[in-house]
Amino acid sequence: MHLIFFPEEDYTYGDIFVPAQFGAIQVDSAVTVIQDDFSSNINRIFKEEIYGSNIGMLSKELDSINIRPQPDGTILILNGIDYKLTIRDYKH
Repeated sequence: MHLIFFPEEDYTYGDIFVPAQFGAIQVDSAVTVIQDDFSSNINRIFKEEIYGSNIGMLSKELDSINIRPQPDGTILILNGIDYKLTIRDYKH
């Protein structure tokens, strides 16, 4: 049996206990957890989750792409993933 170990990750908080609105859903207190925010000349990684009081996860965003800067100043995306999940409905 092979065990897979992942490196320890350090998360930070963005907004803490602030009002937030996602479509028709409004919460009095939300917390943003930034799991990764890294950018270099060859890749970009951004991971963030937002949680609402008494609801749970409101949104999740992942952006992990490999890039190549072009001579004209633009960026060519070589491959990767970019998605966002957002709550659409909530019933008490």
